[in-house]
Amino acid sequence: MAILYGTQSNGETLPVLVDQFGNLLAKGIDGDPGQPGQPGTPGEPGGEGPPGPPGTPGEGVPLPYGPDGAYLQIVDGVPAWTESPGPGPEPEPAQPALLNFDDCCICQDAGKNLLVKSDPISWAQDLSSWANPAVGEWEGLCTMNDAGLSKENKYVLETPESFGKVLTLYFSCKRYASVATTYTEGLEYAIQADNVSLVTKTASTPEHRGSGKTWWAWSSITYLFSREVAQVDVIPKWISSSGVLQGQMFRGWLMEDQGAFALRRQLAVEQDLKQLRGVIMSSDLLSQRRD
Repeated sequence: MAILYGTQSNGETLPVLVDQFGNLLAKGIDGDPGQPGQPGTPGEPGGEGPPGPPGTPGEGVPLPYGPDGAYLQIVDGVPAWTESPGPGPEPEPAQPALLNFDDCCICQDAGKNLLVKSDPISWAQDLSSWANPAVGEWEGLCTMNDAGLSKENKYVLETPESFGKVLTLYFSCKRYASVATTYTEGLEYAIQADNVSLVTKTASTPEHRGSGKTWWAWSSITYLFSREVAQVDVIPKWISSSGVLQGQMFRGWLMEDQGAFALRRQLAVEQDLKQLRGVIMSSDLLSQRRD
C-alpha cells in the first residue's frame, strides 16, 4: 500500500486525505457567492417574548376599571382612577323668589303678632304650613288679617329655570260666617303670564276651627311652564257667597319636575284611599256591634 503526499508552495510535503472509496478529498479556494435560493416554507410560531418597554400614555378611560368607589380624574394631564373624593354634590336647583314681599306680605305668628324678619321667606319655608296649607297654625306670610291690615293682593314671583317645570301655589283663608254651607271658597284665577297653563285647581271644604263662627279653608293651584318664563304675577281672587273675610295667608310655592309632581299626587291619592278604607272599616265594625 502506498501513501500519497502533496507538496506545499514552501516545499513541505503533507499526506493527502482520501475517503473510504479512495477519492481525493481536497478543499479548493472559495469562489464568488452564488445567487440567493428560493425561500423555504414558514416555520412554527415561536413562544411569547418578554414584555416590551412601557408606551406613552394614551387618551380615554384607562383599563381595567378602578376599584369600587373610585373616581376617574385627570392626573398630570392623564385620565386615572383615584380613590380621592370625587366631585361635590350637584348645585341646588334655582328656586322661585318673591320679588315684592314688602308690598304683598307681612310675617305673622300664630298669636296674630306681626314679626320683623331679616329673611322672611326662609322663615316661612321652615314652618310646617309652607306648601301645606291644611296645617291649622295661622302663621306665615299674611296678606290680610282681622285687625284690618291689608297688603297689595298681588305677588310677583321670580321663576328661574322654569321651562317644563310645574309650579304649585298654596293659600289659606278664614271667614266669619254663621254656617259653612252659606259660602264656598276657591281661587278664581292665580297666574297672569304667557306660556303658562293651568294643570289643577283644588279648594277644601270649609272647616270650623276654634270657637265662634270662624271657618277655615285652603286652596292650591298648579301651573305648567311650556317655555322659560322669568317671572309671573300671582293674583289670588277669593270667591265667596257670604261671610266676612277675617284673614288671608300665602302659604308659599313648590316648583318641581313633572315626574316628581306626578309621583307626589299619586302618593297623596294612595294616602287618601288608605284613610278612606280606614273610615269604612270603622263604620262596618260599629255597625256590627250595634247588630
